[in-house]
Amino acid sequence: MTKKNILSALAMLLALTTPVMAQDVVRGLKTVLIEEVDTTISRRYPSVLVPADVSTMSFEVGGKLNEVTLDIGQSIRTGDVLASLDETSFQLDLQRAHASVEQAQAQFDSASETLARQKTLLERGSATKVSVDNANTSAVSARAQLEQAQAAYETAQKTLTKTKLMAPFNGFVNTVGVQSFGNVAAGATVATLYRSDSFEVKFTVNFDTVNMLALGKEAHVRLAARPSTVLTGRVTEIGARADQVSSFPVVVTVTDAPADVRAGLAVEAELDFSLISSPGYSIPLSALIGDNMFSDTSENAEVETAGVYLFDEATSTVKRHSITIFGVRNNQLLVADGLKPGDRVASAGVPFLREGMKVKLLADK
Repeated sequence: MTKKNILSALAMLLALTTPVMAQDVVRGLKTVLIEEVDTTISRRYPSVLVPADVSTMSFEVGGKLNEVTLDIGQSIRTGDVLASLDETSFQLDLQRAHASVEQAQAQFDSASETLARQKTLLERGSATKVSVDNANTSAVSARAQLEQAQAAYETAQKTLTKTKLMAPFNGFVNTVGVQSFGNVAAGATVATLYRSDSFEVKFTVNFDTVNMLALGKEAHVRLAARPSTVLTGRVTEIGARADQVSSFPVVVTVTDAPADVRAGLAVEAELDFSLISSPGYSIPLSALIGDNMFSDTSENAEVETAGVYLFDEATSTVKRHSITIFGVRNNQLLVADGLKPGDRVASAGVPFLREGMKVKLLADK
């Protein structure tokens, strides 16, 4: 049986049972209050704030450490000195490199003078071509030694600048891997840092929820210790495979955290989803007026118009009102048009009501 036939049969049944009542009876009226329909649903997941990115800090050169004053959780700023090496040996290397440059420069100057003198003697016939070639070879070798010494000096200068480990960004110390005055090798971890404004929240969702998620979806992260602080994040990772039965991993990244927010704080991630629902409102089948209440709105209408009684609070009466119905679900009429939040629709004893009848509103249960 089609929807239209069901509604028409219901109309006939109600019409046949409509009695005639006395004019002066004041009936109690049970109503349904039309309220705003939620269009979204929120789901919350407890988690912990973790660093979005942890950077490992190490020296490019090895050496003996000076005093290390780093503490886990310590706030650092870009350019802060995290640790430093004793510069004594590096200063000596620089001095030796500088002395090598001066020595190579003197040898090159001498070789150049010898070459010039041999060329002059050759022109006068007092020297041979072989002696000039030998002097030229010595000058070329001296130049190469000078360039090598200069390169070593520049390297020593650069190495000296690498004895200080600087913070590359604003953040916090995550771990410290060295102790004061110990020797550290090049590349060995001195400390790990994380940014002060970038965190992640990791949790798992069920199969239905993961199918509603998309990368970039907005999420809200509320601090458990300070509920008034709500951070805005975005979904940056969605697991394609469940870690456990029907538990898919999700990662939300937060990039607007205040300076006092630290990793390890307990948080609650909130995701909002749009509800897939029909438009309008639902009312009980018993709310329909039984006489002549359906009519097509067009030749091939998919919706029907019907009548209900609305309670008029100003006059304590009921008034007939036209609505548009587009279907029936779970003994509820789905109303497409004609009702608004705040309306009270008579939901019981409708066959005993008529236009303008005085009624007494019964309390909602």
